Amino acid sequence: MRQALWWPFALLLLLVTGTLLFASYAGTRTLARRQADALMSGVRRETDVRLRRIFDPISRKVLEDYATIRIGRYTTKAPTALKDRLYPNLFSLPHVDSLMIGDLTGSQFLVMRYTPAVRASPLLAPIADKLPPAPDGAALQFFTRDFRPAEWGETSRWTLWDEVGRTALQSWELPLSGYDGRRRPWHRAAMARFADLPLDEAHKAGENLVAWTDVYPLFTTKKPGISAAIAARDPAGTVLIVAYDLLLDEIAQFSSSATPSPHGQLFVLTEDDLLLGPPRDDRPDAATRRTAAIFQPVDRADYPAAADAIAAWQNNHAHNPGQFSLQLDGETWWVGFSPFEIGAGRLLWVGVLLPERDLVPAATAFQQMILIVGAFALAFAALAAARMARRLATPLASLATQAQRIAELDLAPAPEIRSPIAELADLSRTVAETRESLRQRVAERTAATEALRHSESRYRTLIEAALVGVVVHQNNLVRFANPAALAIFGYDSAADFVDRVRWEAFADSAVREELAARCAAALRGEIPPLHPGWQLLRRDGARRWVQSSVTAIEWDGRPALLSFVRDITELRAATERQSDLEEQLRHAQKLEAVGLLAGGIAHDFNNLLQVIGGNAQFATEHDISDTERRACLEEIRQTVLRASEMTRRLLAFGRRQALQREPTELNAFVADHVKMVRRLIPESIAFDFAPAPVPLVLSADRGQLEQVLLNVCVNARDAMPGGGRLALRLEAAVLDAPTAEPLGLRAGEPLARLTVADTGHGMDKATLARIFDPFFTTKPRDKGSGLGLAVVYGVVRQHEGHIAVSSEPGHGTTFVIHLPCAAGDPVRATTSDSRGATPDRPGGTILLAEDNEAIRRVASAALQHAGYEIRSVADGQEAVETFRHSPDSFDVLLFDVMMPRLGGFEAARRCRQLRPDIPVVLASGYAADSLDDGETLPEGAHQLQKPYQTDTLLRLLARLRTARRE
Repeated sequence: MRQALWWPFALLLLLVTGTLLFASYAGTRTLARRQADALMSGVRRETDVRLRRIFDPISRKVLEDYATIRIGRYTTKAPTALKDRLYPNLFSLPHVDSLMIGDLTGSQFLVMRYTPAVRASPLLAPIADKLPPAPDGAALQFFTRDFRPAEWGETSRWTLWDEVGRTALQSWELPLSGYDGRRRPWHRAAMARFADLPLDEAHKAGENLVAWTDVYPLFTTKKPGISAAIAARDPAGTVLIVAYDLLLDEIAQFSSSATPSPHGQLFVLTEDDLLLGPPRDDRPDAATRRTAAIFQPVDRADYPAAADAIAAWQNNHAHNPGQFSLQLDGETWWVGFSPFEIGAGRLLWVGVLLPERDLVPAATAFQQMILIVGAFALAFAALAAARMARRLATPLASLATQAQRIAELDLAPAPEIRSPIAELADLSRTVAETRESLRQRVAERTAATEALRHSESRYRTLIEAALVGVVVHQNNLVRFANPAALAIFGYDSAADFVDRVRWEAFADSAVREELAARCAAALRGEIPPLHPGWQLLRRDGARRWVQSSVTAIEWDGRPALLSFVRDITELRAATERQSDLEEQLRHAQKLEAVGLLAGGIAHDFNNLLQVIGGNAQFATEHDISDTERRACLEEIRQTVLRASEMTRRLLAFGRRQALQREPTELNAFVADHVKMVRRLIPESIAFDFAPAPVPLVLSADRGQLEQVLLNVCVNARDAMPGGGRLALRLEAAVLDAPTAEPLGLRAGEPLARLTVADTGHGMDKATLARIFDPFFTTKPRDKGSGLGLAVVYGVVRQHEGHIAVSSEPGHGTTFVIHLPCAAGDPVRATTSDSRGATPDRPGGTILLAEDNEAIRRVASAALQHAGYEIRSVADGQEAVETFRHSPDSFDVLLFDVMMPRLGGFEAARRCRQLRPDIPVVLASGYAADSLDDGETLPEGAHQLQKPYQTDTLLRLLARLRTARRE
């Protein structure tokens, strides 16, 4: 036991000591990194400021020269004038070595400082003995004009001026074999960014006009430099280029003198890793190394730390900005590279090297102190572990024995363990309490297990005895089913069903996708509603109607679906039987209503027949006067007209009446009938009529429109027994496609809209849904037949229109009727008095086909009396045969629509095959004859509604003959 305690204590102390050492090392590295971050940030800011002082003034000056070119100040070719203008530019920028102006021909004007480097350049070496010595500073300047290649027939001409640019000290000429300014980097860079825009427009367009070249050896001194150039077009149209050459000596001096830390280094690189500013070097021959290093790859022999840092940056960091640590000769260095953008995408890289000894100089001493303290801690820990092992061994052995008994579920009482250490005494009491707690928990778990067994037995009984099928399916496989589900699906035992059958196998193909979607929704956490019914396929192939619900549960630790299935086959059959009975009841009610309608019609027609028969009998008496006989005949004629009107109303109810359309201006029509409507409405109802501000011309049956207006207004009157307000409003309307198509109207078609609104008691939704049903009425049995609004609906639909109604109980009712307008200009409304008199006796031959002998006899007599020659036949077949013998001897064909052997439509078509221009009049008392037989009215034929008056027929015949003559 003592050894068992000794080793844990020893290992614990070693772990603590190692942790302290690691923490000290990590803390030192973290401190060094933070110091490096702060110091490098400051160095980068200072370097950025120093470089901006060099490059930014040149960029601004180049933009000023761009504007100067645009206004023509650099257009002159006079050397002195150009020198005087460029001289201030050169000496206002202390870092600029030379300034050039060139054009697209390669001609170049150069102004530069006269320095020892220029005097010693290869260019001026042939005449160096003729030139004065260079001053210590850069006060003197020289320039050249017509700086062109010698093969062009010219040499370059040079002039040396004094320090103020006023006195020419010396002039000479030099040939430049093979020189072409257009191949120089500044010329190519300026033309690559050339944009023929004013400066303000270039700024607005985001154009960066200043072009910076790569670092390259300058033409005159061969020293590393960089050029800023810009190209612009002067007022004369010539493209001029201004370029400034910048020597990089200032950058080299800055990096060589920079001290980021006592032993740190700073250097500047080009984009292709050539050294512009070498690091600080305190060795005696440092000047020689700096001169040799400028614009060269870093030599590891001269600058090993910088060379290793650049190599690590290239290989491991892919030339990206960043900071990293590096081991150089056993020492940790912190390295950072940051870009400096000169302009137009040209970069210089600034590298900083910081040794860790400069950042945390006390780190090594601190780590040594940690090691000494750790050694003393280990020695003390060893002594303490040995003593504590002796004091803890005995009580711990007893505790281990009791713990083993508890692990073996031996929960009998045990003696108390005493120890001078309070923690061990508390641990002994805890072990005793744990033993007692376990004894109680075992008793409680035994009772809970028994209760769970009883509860599971009750729930299983409920599921097994349920009349509704309970199914659990997981991954489309049935995992559980109660007896009711087995019976619904046609299985005898769960062994053949559970884990053997797929859930989708029971669904009819028509609902399989729908059930799968409901299952997926339940697994997503949604609660699909109860499915109203779908067909289930039993094992024996029978189909049953079931209702089902589905919800997500967990089964064996994985998501599953619980479905309740109810067989509704018998319930559905009972519901269908009930629907059939309800339909039969409605049919019986309709038959009863038809019987009532037939009784009313029979009563009215019997009255009319009584009038006709009585007058006809009285007119045959021999002893009455001609006046009385004519009165009887007139009464018969009027009665026939009333019977005809009754027939037309019945046909309108059935939407089968032939419309007698004529141009009708709706404003005038409604205004004429408002007076009649007003007589039907009591004074307690206020009546408003608002006509449309524009003419509304329809091609409509005036009598049918009158029926629509009267029926709607009378219904509104009956809805306001206590008074109210009735409003009629007319307006023009044009509907778009989403609004027109559901109404059965054409989008963009001009429409007339009639709105009839009342403030009556209104209707509920159930009444509103049946308002246009035939025989449906909310009025008492003796107050309404239920045909009024059905007739209105039929008339509106016959006129290719639409009627809609909106209402709420207590808020009145509004009818909105849309009718298509007729094409063409507005016309004057015709009235019943404008029909004209019967035409004079025109003559002509008419082929009359009518199977009713009485009608044939009356029509023949009337037409013969009017001056026509009549050939009458009893059916269509006879009419065709008669017409075939002499087609040219007839002027008009007058056929009945419904005749034996051959109908009027087909007879007319066959006659027209023999003579296409023959006029045709088709007479019928039932406008849907053609529809029943699949026939349509022959093109150009005219339809005449029975019963018709003789003068109506004569006017139609006269119009046909007139049209034929024209």
